[in-house]
Amino acid sequence: MSEVILKTEKLSKSFWLGKQEIQVLKDVTFQVNHGEMVSIVGASGAGKSTLLHMLGALDRPSGGEVFFEGASLFTKREKELAFFRNQKIGFVFQFHHLLSEFTACENVMMPALISGLKKKEAQDRAFQKLKEVGLSHRTLHRPGELSGGEQQRVAIARALILNPVLLLADELTGNLDTKTGEHIQDLLRELNHAYQMTMIIVTHNKALGEKMPKRFQIVDGCLLS
Repeated sequence: MSEVILKTEKLSKSFWLGKQEIQVLKDVTFQVNHGEMVSIVGASGAGKSTLLHMLGALDRPSGGEVFFEGASLFTKREKELAFFRNQKIGFVFQFHHLLSEFTACENVMMPALISGLKKKEAQDRAFQKLKEVGLSHRTLHRPGELSGGEQQRVAIARALILNPVLLLADELTGNLDTKTGEHIQDLLRELNHAYQMTMIIVTHNKALGEKMPKRFQIVDGCLLS
């Protein structure tokens, strides 16, 4: 039986608008095993990005717990959570958040430099990751010189540079045409197969979601299998 890497128990999240409580997530309970590719499909505003942010320790829940590798995540202090995000989690967002003044290689290097790696090692790793995503010929190009699909590949390489245990992707094909989006999907499957990396992909795209081996749907803050 596969090892459980991530588990939530009655996870909830609320925001307050004046005196009115807006409940975004309601008692979300599920688990993900090591090496699985998981999709969470839902309409805009259903709560899927909020859920992803809590799974990656970018935001704290209002109630419930997240367990990562058996340990309760939010018992950690903020400094410990920052280290956790840097070392264990790779993030890929719909908007690539690449720094326009830096090259593809320099963008990919950023998490490694933040973690304390020396520049030469970070650069070597960045070149290798860009090669793995098919961009060895674009390492010195800036984001403005790259297509949307190429920018997303740079973002994926950046997410992978520290060899994270878990990759979290939020609408990663949302701004791409169908063919380019399919290429990105194929790339993720290749990376999952090569590294047995656990991946959770949230999307409003049902066709993309249905291609993942393990699937959930989120409706009005409730998670359905």
